[in-house]
Amino acid sequence: MIRLGIIDPRPVILHGLRYVFNKAQEVTIEVSQSNTNGVPSNTLDVVLLGFCPSDGVARGRQITELSHKTSVLILSWARGPEEREEAVRCLRAGARGVLHPDAPVNTLLDAVRTAAAGRMVIPNEVSSFLETPAATDQLSLREQQVLDCIANGYTHGQIARHLGISRHTVDTYVKRIRGKLNLGNKAELTRAAVQAVSGFGIRHAQ
Repeated sequence: MIRLGIIDPRPVILHGLRYVFNKAQEVTIEVSQSNTNGVPSNTLDVVLLGFCPSDGVARGRQITELSHKTSVLILSWARGPEEREEAVRCLRAGARGVLHPDAPVNTLLDAVRTAAAGRMVIPNEVSSFLETPAATDQLSLREQQVLDCIANGYTHGQIARHLGISRHTVDTYVKRIRGKLNLGNKAELTRAAVQAVSGFGIRHAQ
C-alpha cells in the first residue's frame, strides 16, 4: 500500500485529488491539507505538493525539506516557456517529478507508483533537455543531479536507484563531471559537490 500525502493551498484541487486517490486500491491518503505544517513526511511514501503562484523562494525550500524524507511530486500550473524552467528548478531542488494537477487520472496514478518505487518522473517537456547544459552552467541537469547526490553521501549504486538509471550510467556521468570541472580525484569531486550544494541549496533525498 502506498502511503500518500496531498498538500495544496487550493481547496478545489485538494478535493479533486482526494477523490481520485480514494478510488485507487493501492493508495491510502495519510495526509490531506493546505500546507506543509506538521506533515509526518518520514512516514509517507509520496507527497503530492502544490503551490500558489506567489510562493517563490519558499517553494524550493519546502521541496528540499520534504525530499530528505520522502518522494516528492510537484503539482505545477506553469505553462508555455515557463514550464520547462519550473520543472528543472523543482527537480534540482529534490523533487522526483513534476506534473499538472489536471493531468489524466492514469497519469497521476502512474506518477505516484513510479515515485513510490524510488524512480524519477520526468515530464516530456524536460526529458530532451536532461543532457543539455544551461547557457550559464557547465553541467547538464542529469550531471547536476548526480553531483548533488554525491554531496549527500550517496554511493554510485544509491545514485543509480534514486535517478532510475544504471550504475554504469552513473559512472559515465561522474567521469563527465570530473572532466568538465577539471577534478582529479574523488576527494576533489566530493568537495566540489558540497560547495555546489552550499551555494545553490540543492538537495536530494533517499
